[in-house]
This record gives sequence, C-alpha cells and structure tokens, in this order.
Amino acid sequence: MKKKKKKNIKVDLTLARSTGPVVEMSVCKLNWKCYRAPLVGSNRLPCQIYWHGLSQEELVLPKGSYVSKFYGLGDLCHKKSLAQVLNRMKELFPEEYSFHPSCWLLPEEYEQFYLHTQEHSKPNKFYIVKPDAGSQGEGIFIFSSPKDKVSLFANPSLVQEYISNPLLLEGTKFDIRLYVLLLSVDPLEAYVSRTGMVRFCTQDYHKPSKKNAHLSFMHLTNYSLNKRSDEYQHTDEPDTGSKRILTHVFEDLEQLGYDTDLLWEKIDTLVVSTLQAMSPDVMIGVHAAVRKGTLPSTNSCFQILGFDLLFDNKTNVYLLEVNSHPSLGIDFDEPIPDKPGVTKCILSQVDIDIKLAVVSDALKLVRRRQLKGPGIPIEIPDESIYKRVSPELMQEQLTLLEPVADIFRQLLKRESVTIGSSAFRSFLRTYKLTPALISTAGADLLFLKATRSYVSYETNAINFQQFYFTFYTLARSHFKKDSKVENISLLVEYCLNKK
Repeated sequence: MKKKKKKNIKVDLTLARSTGPVVEMSVCKLNWKCYRAPLVGSNRLPCQIYWHGLSQEELVLPKGSYVSKFYGLGDLCHKKSLAQVLNRMKELFPEEYSFHPSCWLLPEEYEQFYLHTQEHSKPNKFYIVKPDAGSQGEGIFIFSSPKDKVSLFANPSLVQEYISNPLLLEGTKFDIRLYVLLLSVDPLEAYVSRTGMVRFCTQDYHKPSKKNAHLSFMHLTNYSLNKRSDEYQHTDEPDTGSKRILTHVFEDLEQLGYDTDLLWEKIDTLVVSTLQAMSPDVMIGVHAAVRKGTLPSTNSCFQILGFDLLFDNKTNVYLLEVNSHPSLGIDFDEPIPDKPGVTKCILSQVDIDIKLAVVSDALKLVRRRQLKGPGIPIEIPDESIYKRVSPELMQEQLTLLEPVADIFRQLLKRESVTIGSSAFRSFLRTYKLTPALISTAGADLLFLKATRSYVSYETNAINFQQFYFTFYTLARSHFKKDSKVENISLLVEYCLNKK
C-alpha cells in the first residue's frame, strides 16, 4: 500500500511587507513553503494561507484558504473609533469595562471634556492626548489644564485620564505588548499569547507635575521614543534591558509577592470584553467582504492583534490601545561609535524569541482550524504559547448587542457597511417605530445628529456605532428606565414583536 503523500502547506507572502522576515522564519520553522508572486497584482498560485501586512490590496481568495486580515478591523482600531466602541459598552456595563480609562474624542467632545476638567479640578490631575491615527508615540503629550493646549486640540485625537500611579519595576514605568490571535468573530474564538513584550521607560518615574510632564522618557513607554534616549539599554538577555520578555517580568513580579495567576485572569477578562465590544462591527465588515466576493466565507480570516496594557500599583489592568498590525520587526538600529546619528541594523534576539513564537504558533492554530472546520474545538499543542480565552466570560454583552447588529445587517446593501437615510426610515417603518415612538421629522433629526456626533468616513450615512446611538436614543426616550441595559432590551423585544 502506497504511503499517502504529505501535502505541502504554502503561505503567500506577496503582501507581507515589513512582517515578511519573521513570517518567513516561522514558515521555515514549520517546514512549510513560502510563496511570493512575481508582481503584486499578478496571477498567483493557490495557497492555504495568505499573509497580509498593512497592504490595502484585496484578493479574491480560493475556497478553504485563510487570510491574516479581518476586513474593517484596521479602521476600528484607530484610537477614536475604538474609544467609541468601548465607551458604548462602558455606559452599559461600567464595572466590567472599568479597564477603559475615561476619555473624550477631540475636537467633537472638547466642550464636554472642558466641563469635566472644571468639575474635577485637582492640582495632580493629568491627561494624555494621542493623535487618532498616530503611531510610535508621535504627537503624544501630557497636560493638566486644557486652557494651555487649546490650539493643539483641533486635529482628530483622543484625550484620556492619565494613570498617574503605575506599577513600577526597578523604579521605572513599563507597559505590556500582548499578542492576541483572533480566529473568528462569529462565534468569537480568540487565543492570548502567554509571552509578550515588556517596554520600560528610560527615566525613573515620578508622579506627573507641571515641572516633569514634558519628560517623555519618564511617562511614555513607547519603544520608538525611548530608543532615542541615552539611557536606553539594548540587550539580548530576556530579563534585563529596556525591552524584556513578559514571562521573565512576571517571574520578577512573583518574587516581589504579586499573584501572577490573578494578573492573567484580569488580562484574559479584559481581552474577551474588548473583543466582545468590537465583534459586531467586525462581523459587519466580514459579511460585507463575503457579499462582495472577496472572502469565500465568514470563517476565512485570522489576525494577530497587539494589546497594549498597563497595571497600576493596585494591580488594576488598563487597556491603552489595540494595534491591528502590531510591529513584528526583529531588528534593531544600533548606533555606531564615533559616528553621531549613524546606525547599523542588527537582529534583536529578544524580538526574535518573542515574535517567532507568536507567529509560528499562530500559524499552527490557523492550520488546525482550517482542517477541523468552523465551530469544532481544536486541540492546542502543549508547547504552544497561546491559551484560548472563553467568550462565555461576558455572555450578557453578546446577548444584548447581537440582535441590534442583526437588525443593522438586514438594512445593508450588498457590499456596504453603512446605511443611508432611506434605509434608516425603512427600519423605523418595518419595526413600526414611526409614529409610535418617534415622528418622521424627529427621525430625520436623529439620523442627522448621528452623522455628526460620531466618527465616520461618510457624512450622509451611518455605521453600526452610529446606528446603535440612534437605537439607544429611541430606547431611552420611550421606555425611560433607569437601567440602560433594560431600555435596550425592551426596544429589542418591541422590534421583534412588531415586525
């Protein structure tokens, strides 16, 4: 009897861009094959997995293949968009979403932010501003009074309450870049890496004051900023230097008496809660890509996300941001002695140790999901750095939002992720909300307010976040319950009964 020939697994790296080196190393480690098309946009050989970097090019994928991209997730991870999503959930579940620092969207919510600072005026109260589409720490600053920074608030940005009591190690502030593999949003399937990157500031921490708020090396943990510091320590050792491996830092915290199992429990809950909040918007993007023909099915995507986390000195965990395309670079610019401003590019062993495991173990899980098919549990190898997180942790959130998202999806045209005013009126008529709950003129005003109140890339259409705003406004004005969750639940029930 002939032995069955083992199938070669091919990974298309044509659009991998800067992520290419570590992905290629991972593919070779797995004894799979790399493929690159001769020219971007040319015909390609069919592969099992397509790895995309930051490319905007869309491919029509072969049936059964997977692509490292959830359509629409990149826009959703912009700071203002993500803040809207998390604010939405924090209003409904304030305790569960306490990991999301209070924040305001600028310039739209400048007036609300200014009033907040007047009502909560304290000499030691500070805020941090982040440009909406910024990266690598550019444009971030800390301040205490908006009066001094009015001219800087004109550009799209996010302002957050600054966490002034961070957990310190060796006297310095640090944050965690945690890698999360998202394999499906319907149903939610996600895996949290048990290793990650810990990034340290390069100046001893002191609580912010007007005298030190400008000291970026003290307050901002961004690697791209701190590598410019004379105190930045590059080392290939995993437990020293300005960039370290998470497992070693957690060992240090254990020796200091911290319960790291409890820290992981808090992290897992934060990840699940964040993904639950994002899943309706992501599902809408995936369904649109399937209708367009870009994806063969809703179970054709995966993506590695970068969650940036910070612990305070009471071990409360906070989400700083989510990166849809976290850096997977494995090199380091080393200054050349006696040549100021000149550097040479060398491999960073710490980056290799972390990111090679992050990518190769992710690819293993993607392949297992591919072979098993959607919805069937897959076995995680004992040596894997990933642990599956349970969506049942936050089941109430899904139960509340899914019906609203289903109503919105039914209003969408073939390839769209937004609806116009006519579709909004159709929704009101279909579910008999006019004139019972709102007049036609009132509905038009509500739609107009939604287009102006939320971040959108269109002025005459609304996305799911904006539709949720109109849905909640209708629920609150009609049912007038103290509980926001109860108001939405009652309107969902009303719609299902009236259709």
